[in-house]
Amino acid sequence: DDLIEVSDQPKRKLKVMVQRDSSFNAFALPGDLVVVNTGLLQGKEALRNEAELVAILGHEVAHVLLEHPMVALHYALRSTRAAKDILEMEETPDPALVAGLLSLMRQPLLSTAQERAAD
Repeated sequence: DDLIEVSDQPKRKLKVMVQRDSSFNAFALPGDLVVVNTGLLQGKEALRNEAELVAILGHEVAHVLLEHPMVALHYALRSTRAAKDILEMEETPDPALVAGLLSLMRQPLLSTAQERAAD
């Protein structure tokens, strides 16, 4: 709560969930949700102290406040809709169109610019 209270959106209600997953990761999802994998908290790769956890949570909270998860969701939905439209075409789609769509769908959910902004 302290991270949100000192932000420019102090009324926002953030939810943090711990997920049983040994990978060293945390991420933000639409709905003001931050997920922390247990791999950050235990095991030989675990964070060493509270300050490291606060830094990671701060980064993920920034993604939430900057609406990055919603942007990623909208992008994914548009790509999915485009793929559906191409697959439902009566004639064989242009290979360049399919290649372009596949390239879009392989893009990371968050851009480098969004990652920098969250830092």
